[in-house]
Amino acid sequence: MERQTAEEIDTHSKWTVQQIITSSTIDMNAETNTDDRSKSADNQSNANKISDETNEDSKPRKYATDGGQVANGSSCVKEVRHYSTSSGRLYSYRDGDKFVTTIIIEDSDDSLVKEEPVERTSVEEGEKLWTIPHNWEKKIIINRGSDSNYVYTIPETGTDLFLSTPIGKSVKKSYYHVESVGTLTFDYAGKCDWERLEEYIKNIDDEEEYLLKAANQFYDRRYGVERKLKNVTEELAYSRFFRDEDPVEVKRRVVEPWSNGIDKRRIFRLNRLGPDWVDDGYTYGRLFSNLEEKGIISSSPRMRIRIKTS
Repeated sequence: MERQTAEEIDTHSKWTVQQIITSSTIDMNAETNTDDRSKSADNQSNANKISDETNEDSKPRKYATDGGQVANGSSCVKEVRHYSTSSGRLYSYRDGDKFVTTIIIEDSDDSLVKEEPVERTSVEEGEKLWTIPHNWEKKIIINRGSDSNYVYTIPETGTDLFLSTPIGKSVKKSYYHVESVGTLTFDYAGKCDWERLEEYIKNIDDEEEYLLKAANQFYDRRYGVERKLKNVTEELAYSRFFRDEDPVEVKRRVVEPWSNGIDKRRIFRLNRLGPDWVDDGYTYGRLFSNLEEKGIISSSPRMRIRIKTS
């Protein structure tokens, strides 16, 4: 479904907080003037569009009707989220030290009001959040086209969590779902093709004595090779994936965080796999070049993003 832009949202949602809170007494289809009729037509044309706009920095948006913020007693109210489907609309505002979310059900007098703290230092798996706490830091955006999921960190505790988004759900279920809470890790998700290595060894010329010996030793130690590759890539993946402080956007949970691949010769030389392991640079270079060219090992192993729970 097409996601609305912030400008489109500004056009179709010029509501004051007072209007939202008292929405249960408002006739949503009332057309009292030309501007209202225009707004109604616009809303009808977008009835099947879904939008979920989150202002995680809690910065006020600039609206023609309220200048971006609305006085509510002595506090300043700022919109932080707007979500709409054909089933209704949701508006979240920051009011002092809390977020206030109002859910308006289409073709109904019903409305729900939820309150959540602006900052949180703890969260539990399975929780449903209407807003994202102001102090949480976004680390990963998993943009799958139709929706986006996120990995956040709570800086005060170092806790990581995976959030799934509500895109496509009814407005009553438009919460963020905390799927898992723990520590962000990258699990080795690759695999060496040992059957293909067997075929490769059969086709090595007998005159290639050193290459044949190296390939056979590599095969004999295949389980140790796989463990070594797993341990080293999982140790390096975090620093390779996060090169600066900006959130990283990917298309799925399985990623390849190696911009220039990894040097497997260096990895396996750090801890030789046996006393008779071939350590001559020329043979080693030829072996790994051939193994990568034939797809037996990968120069860019796949890693799976996971939140490790305790």
